[in-house]
Amino acid sequence: MPPSDPVSRAIDRVPLAWRNGRGWTSTVAVAPAAAMMDDFAWRVSIATITGDSDFSEFAGVDRYLVPLSTGGLDLSIDGSAQHVGQYEVCSFAGESLVSSTGSAESSDDLNLMLRRTAATGSLRVERLTGSFSVAPGPDESVLVVVLEGEVDIDGASGTSAVTGSEGSNVLTLALRDAMLVTPGRSRTLRGGAIVALATVALTGSPSAPVP
Repeated sequence: MPPSDPVSRAIDRVPLAWRNGRGWTSTVAVAPAAAMMDDFAWRVSIATITGDSDFSEFAGVDRYLVPLSTGGLDLSIDGSAQHVGQYEVCSFAGESLVSSTGSAESSDDLNLMLRRTAATGSLRVERLTGSFSVAPGPDESVLVVVLEGEVDIDGASGTSAVTGSEGSNVLTLALRDAMLVTPGRSRTLRGGAIVALATVALTGSPSAPVP
């Protein structure tokens, strides 16, 4: 039997305080699997910002951010004001001085962090209206995160998968659930939904901690 597709259910995540104590974060997926904030190669998380707040600094890390709340997010990045709309992708260096501004209400955002010595990758958002194929290259993985709606994934394996009408396994992902499509596998997404796709590839070892 092939190994199960790694699935992260939103209901199972435990929020942790930001490293600077000014927000909250829930890990969606991380590599290596047991990595902490100082020794990951890549990490995908959902953060909750409760007001104007400075972001934690992550030296040696490239960052991608997607606002999930309707109003988007107003940021100051190295002194430059930038509005990032809902589901738009914003990238910046982990060394940058970044803060949220004008945040009267709490807001959520999806984050991808890549340690430059250990991983490369990208983050994008797709609107599904039918079927969509996810087929990582031989050295990369793709994390599918549901931002709106619900997604059925054909060909998935694991304890949460059920047998569909055509005999193939179907896994259903609800809001903010995620599944990692590993190298060499191909999965078909179905449903009316908005998903984030984080493509990641390991290039080295994250042995050196963040200063």
